[in-house]
Amino acid sequence: MSGKHLIKALNMVGTVTKEAIVKSNTNGEQWMSALVIAEMAVQQDHPTVDGVQVSGAKAHQSHTTKHHTNILSVKFYQGAKRIISGHVHLNGMVDYSKGGSRSRSANPNKAKPKKA
Repeated sequence: MSGKHLIKALNMVGTVTKEAIVKSNTNGEQWMSALVIAEMAVQQDHPTVDGVQVSGAKAHQSHTTKHHTNILSVKFYQGAKRIISGHVHLNGMVDYSKGGSRSRSANPNKAKPKKA
């Protein structure tokens, strides 16, 4: 393999659904695109991730990082094990929690979407 890996759709875990994200935000479709971009970025760094949990459907001010306004709080899992957490911004940028220690956005040249 040449450093590239396939990106797969992640399973939504928890009580927040994609439909709830769309309905809870005036720009819900943009949030769905942002979440897809963030999922791609996380899978580039953590290829074993297979699930995502969104904590609250409505974009909000971070409770822990004052300069993170208008974000979705997310946790990424491999099975039942949490791998990384972070904040997803409307542009698809994901800021990892302390364990991840950096911001990330997907590079479409490094990943190929998996065909259905």
